[in-house]
Amino acid sequence: MDRFVLKGKRSNEPAKPTKPTKPAKRASEEIGWARCPICDATVAISVMGQHVDSGCKEFAGAKRRRSDVAAAPALFAVPHETLGGQYIVADFLSEEEEAEILAFLDDSDAHPPWKDCRFNGKHRGKHWGVRIDIAAGKLLEQTHAMPDVLRRIVLKMRTVDVLQSFYPNECNAIDYVKAQGATLKAHCDHRGLSGDILVNLCLAGSATMTYTKDGEPGAPSYRVLLPRRGLQVQTGEVRYSYRHGISNADLHDARRVSITFRSNKDPNHHV
Repeated sequence: MDRFVLKGKRSNEPAKPTKPTKPAKRASEEIGWARCPICDATVAISVMGQHVDSGCKEFAGAKRRRSDVAAAPALFAVPHETLGGQYIVADFLSEEEEAEILAFLDDSDAHPPWKDCRFNGKHRGKHWGVRIDIAAGKLLEQTHAMPDVLRRIVLKMRTVDVLQSFYPNECNAIDYVKAQGATLKAHCDHRGLSGDILVNLCLAGSATMTYTKDGEPGAPSYRVLLPRRGLQVQTGEVRYSYRHGISNADLHDARRVSITFRSNKDPNHHV
């Protein structure tokens, strides 16, 4: 029996366009993202707490994405005329910001509390973020995360022209009381672990810091005034080739508090 194939009629009507399908949402749209106040990375909201508490480590599902284009600086650091890499930003903090930070540091419930210290001089201190084991020459996990009041200051630091790429992962505060004989012994922060930039704030009083060339006793020394509410930056030559210290006589007020920020070379802290 012969087979018959029935041909359908051709239509002169144009074919109906197919309805476009909506593209699937990207994982980033489903997760929800926000900028980390410490390292400025874009992190999944669901793990932001873990990310900050860990010293800005990466977590699964939290791809870090930071813009390559920095905003125009709002503040400009003044370079020292002789000491390469030393800068001052006068009046970096407002009186209100200074008062807020000091109130936080001196709170009776502050964690960590002030603790007497003999390391690099006589004073009281406290620390947040990644820790350094000087004897072993290695970094340790943080025990205290950087507090919000200091995170806000870190964001403000990145409005300074020479600090737009500065992403610190640790800081320490020192409380100098002149009547108690407080000093800062001449030293150089750990060259292998403490990062290329040191930034410190000067609160409650001013001081004069003395810089001496490391390993060259006969070289000239330099005295630099650190004004109250000012910010100092050390990088390059002054960071690696000079020791810095403050004698008791060079504390110009009854009390001075400093906070130094560093971006330690922690392989798990990506900037």
